[in-house]
Amino acid sequence: DNFICAEVTRYADLKEHGDDMAVKAAGKVTMEGRNYVTQDGDIMFFKAGQGQKKGKK
Repeated sequence: DNFICAEVTRYADLKEHGDDMAVKAAGKVTMEGRNYVTQDGDIMFFKAGQGQKKGKK
């Protein structure tokens, strides 16, 4: 499993602030782990690692 985290922005915050940078500047973006329960209106950006190639350690 290569999941690292998910950046979560609420649609209402994006609509209020206008763009991604403004939402981040307002502190409205959260970093969530694998146990986060997605809510209606969430916009999610998933971060994942590359993982290891077979035969390499």
